[in-house]
Amino acid sequence: MRRFLDFLTTLSTRYTVLTLTIAMAIAIASIWYSFENLKFDTDQDHLISDKLEYYQTYKKFLKEFGDWEYIYVVVKPKPTYQGRLQAKVFANRLASKLNQRPDLFLSVVHRIEFDSLNNNLLLLASDKEFEEFTNFFGENKNSLQDFLNIKKVSDWYGYVNSLFDQNVDPEKEKHLEKYWPSFKHSLQAPFDNHSLNELKDTNLLTMLSHRYMDPDGYLFSENGKLLFLRILPKKDFSQMEIIAKPLSILRSTLDNLKIKFPDLEFGITGKPVLQNDEAVSTQSDSEWAGLAAFLLVSLLIFLTFRRFKRPLMALLALFIGISWTTGFVTLVFGQINLITIVFAIILIGLGIDYGIHFLSRYEQELLSNLTLKDAIKNTTKHTGRAILLGALTSATAFATALFTDFLGLQELGIIAGVGILLCCLAQLTVFPALIMVFGKSKSKNQAPRMLNCSRLEFLTKKPLLVLSISALVTLCSLPFVFKIGFDSNLLKLQDQKSESVIYENLIQNNTDFSTWFLAYQTKRLEDLKIKQEQVKKLSTVKRTESILDVLPQNPKKRIKKISALTKIFSKKDPTTKNHLSAFPDTIDTIGEMKKLKDRFATLANKALRSGLEEEFEELNKMGNLLDQQIKFVVGLKTPKIPFEGPFLSYLKQSQDLLSDILSPKPFYEAELPQNLLSIYKGKNGYYSLTIYPKNDIWDPQNMEEFISEVRTVIPTVTGAPITTYESAKRMINGFALVAFLTSLLVLLFVFLEFRNFSVPLLVYANLLLCFLWLGAFMYFKGISINLANFFALPVLIGTGIDHGIHIFHHFKETRSVKALYSSTVPAIIMSCLTTICGFGSLAFVRHQGLASFGLIMAVGTFIIMISSVILLPNVLALTPTKSE
Repeated sequence: MRRFLDFLTTLSTRYTVLTLTIAMAIAIASIWYSFENLKFDTDQDHLISDKLEYYQTYKKFLKEFGDWEYIYVVVKPKPTYQGRLQAKVFANRLASKLNQRPDLFLSVVHRIEFDSLNNNLLLLASDKEFEEFTNFFGENKNSLQDFLNIKKVSDWYGYVNSLFDQNVDPEKEKHLEKYWPSFKHSLQAPFDNHSLNELKDTNLLTMLSHRYMDPDGYLFSENGKLLFLRILPKKDFSQMEIIAKPLSILRSTLDNLKIKFPDLEFGITGKPVLQNDEAVSTQSDSEWAGLAAFLLVSLLIFLTFRRFKRPLMALLALFIGISWTTGFVTLVFGQINLITIVFAIILIGLGIDYGIHFLSRYEQELLSNLTLKDAIKNTTKHTGRAILLGALTSATAFATALFTDFLGLQELGIIAGVGILLCCLAQLTVFPALIMVFGKSKSKNQAPRMLNCSRLEFLTKKPLLVLSISALVTLCSLPFVFKIGFDSNLLKLQDQKSESVIYENLIQNNTDFSTWFLAYQTKRLEDLKIKQEQVKKLSTVKRTESILDVLPQNPKKRIKKISALTKIFSKKDPTTKNHLSAFPDTIDTIGEMKKLKDRFATLANKALRSGLEEEFEELNKMGNLLDQQIKFVVGLKTPKIPFEGPFLSYLKQSQDLLSDILSPKPFYEAELPQNLLSIYKGKNGYYSLTIYPKNDIWDPQNMEEFISEVRTVIPTVTGAPITTYESAKRMINGFALVAFLTSLLVLLFVFLEFRNFSVPLLVYANLLLCFLWLGAFMYFKGISINLANFFALPVLIGTGIDHGIHIFHHFKETRSVKALYSSTVPAIIMSCLTTICGFGSLAFVRHQGLASFGLIMAVGTFIIMISSVILLPNVLALTPTKSE
């Protein structure tokens, strides 16, 4: 190491101009080369190694079915017929406008136009549902026959009266309670437009299928609360904003539609939007944080040293080191990703430390009235060794990421490790060379200006007391450290105020749908059926989707059973089928309504005698409404039922639908719409099975339980959750491995430098206390370790070891604790403050992951500073001061 430092000193003092010329030329070439060739890669899948089996499975699925990462436009209509009708009109207009740009939107799906899916409800039902349907039809054959024979409004009220003539068993009573709201609307619909619209919204398909089914095929959630449009955008992963153009057009179109639909709530989400918003916020925040960090570091150095020229030289050397690193990144990788983009901030925070230590010692050497050249030689001789060793330990901390199998982490480790060494090299060559060219010999009245820490020496007067207090604080911190969890929830890392995050949470909290799901592919329909039935029974699965949901199951067998069932119905006159009387029958209707009112009154009295207050109030309310409607019609000069025509039209549609359901016709795969078939069947004939989670899949525990349970049935299941889950596991394992290897290698370096075990053990004991205190802070602040901030550990290890090395190295030279506070402690304080400024700027960004990383780094560095300038000197104060 000594020979290498002598070589660097020779370069900077003897071949000064040549050193600066070469350094500047490489920096300029690096900047130009990077500007021309450095690309952004925002495809998160590229952070994963192609050699991993789970990723290979995922790639095979994508190759078969294409990109399934859709943008979802989420519409939240008012929970009324008119509200949902408005949402449909909105969906039509949006789809129409987006379809005009096929260059940006590869697919826009807002409805599935396939009537056979509705008409063949019994053929598409599961075996259990089919049995329930057929049993229901068989048990209620007379009621169904009467319903199909209704021709007039009076027939409808007569039909309702006949229902109350039947004995209602407990099971049927439960069904009556479930459909009571629809039943109430049906009694008011002939007289009230609002009730008629609500009745239309609660159509027969929805009632029979137990979930909201839009008769026009629009993509509503199962509860009818949300409407979706599924959009496949064209992606460009060479840009930070991978869907910049499609997203811009989409948002502009939505803004224009907002003017025409002011009462409608809508927004966008989905993995492409989440990724895009994350990339935009990360890039923007990283740029501003980097600029803020550089300015804060510069200002801090200028204020501390109270001069301009030499600190500026250190900053210029740092800039050259970062430029070299950028050229290295471009030459070796050719691109940066969402993880490696933070390398500049890391280098700003750590790279300036070497310049600070060099400048601090150089200022001290000037006190001896040395020439510039001799001052630089002495600085390199005494501090350069510690600087170089500190850089090696920090670079080693990052380089250990190579032993992980997470590609993004490996790349960041290489870039940061090489970057630290290059910044260190710049500070040991370019910085002293700049001093040689632009510096001046110190005049007699020009004393060095630097941070004065001599007054802090009093902290070492009672070392046992200080160390005892530190031990007590450490013991108090222990219980809280083990309560810090690991949170791999990627959604929590993003800006919680962004539209994409808000609507992603809306989907999770209000539907059984998820933009994240598991998938499986097979060529055999029989295998698909077995797997789907097995997966449906799992406790963590909400629902599944496959081509089996839209193709009839055992169609011949079921049609035969349905045909046998429909024989119980008397044949209807073909002329009356799908035909309802257009002639008013007001008098008959009023008569039937009076009978029904009396029935409600009788039932209300029975409920009251039985102590059923809620039932009494509900029945009494219905009786009063019927009475008001009767009085209204009777009071007219020409008695007329206001909405007789629309109500009969709705009734006709329901009768036709029921008739069609009871007269199914088999259909086949080729008859499916292409936009539906492409989801369920790939280009090479594989069938897909989509599996949706019951609970919030963004929650790490829910994700693990969901994946683990599905894997018991389908070991080769794939999907975005699998890649995230497996990557998180590898990052956690890599996190532990990096920490272990960093500790091991750094201990080895320190031992080789000091040739005894006491120094590395003391340095690591000090570092361990720092992490315990940091852990207690994280617990009380509510910060968990996550996929963004976990890399702070190896960085802090390198930083803490670096400062410890400087303390022990200086003490080895002087054997004086007091001397530490004249040069080394000021340099450590300055280095820590610049690191705090460098990383602390990230604590204020929108991306929650980067913010937590910045906060942990800032607080952790502050704790390391306190321990380095107080605890370690107190440990050394107990050491004999006899010179070696």
